[in-house]
Amino acid sequence: MIKKLRRKLVAISMISMLLVLFTVVSVINILNFCGIVDDADFILSVLASNDGTFPVIEKGNSGADRNEFESMPDNNIPKKNQSDIIVFLDCSNSLSTCKTFLFTSGIISFAGALAVFLLILIFSGRIVKPVSESYEKQKQFITDAGHEIKTPITIIDADAEVLAMDLGENEWLSDIRKQTKRLSILTNDLIYLSRMEERKAPLSVIEFPISDIT
Repeated sequence: MIKKLRRKLVAISMISMLLVLFTVVSVINILNFCGIVDDADFILSVLASNDGTFPVIEKGNSGADRNEFESMPDNNIPKKNQSDIIVFLDCSNSLSTCKTFLFTSGIISFAGALAVFLLILIFSGRIVKPVSESYEKQKQFITDAGHEIKTPITIIDADAEVLAMDLGENEWLSDIRKQTKRLSILTNDLIYLSRMEERKAPLSVIEFPISDIT
């Protein structure tokens, strides 16, 4: 029982943690990919509105850094000599970065899940320890009480047998012996229930001749 409780605790904790971790990693990677797509769409819109070139914008009169678009590579796209312009954007570097981030986050998540599993496995024993101790004490109390109850039951039954020999059978002695037998059966069942979780002997398979018995 205690081992099953510990397994359930570890399983529920791991499943909950994996679901949360999977959700967080998925959301982060989806947002990262959406950001790359948005950046690509923005750059394509700028190129399309400027005949396939990046605008060069000066900042103030101090000769400071130019607009970030100036530092982007020229895609050698046909410019003003064509009426229709088809703009292509190489996103291989961004997609490679996205794949690397996905792979890295997956590895880190797996390592984190493994570490959490080991920690849960270690500390789950301490968590169920009070329950285990209480359960063992309960079983021991039931076993001891059952054995203690069996002694007076046996004495009462023996006394009833002696009185039956001296006084003869009567309704009251028959009722006493009947109830003591019933109480003895209940006590044995109580002891049996308390030992159900202990080591069980392997069952031996034998042939049972039902036809012959019938």
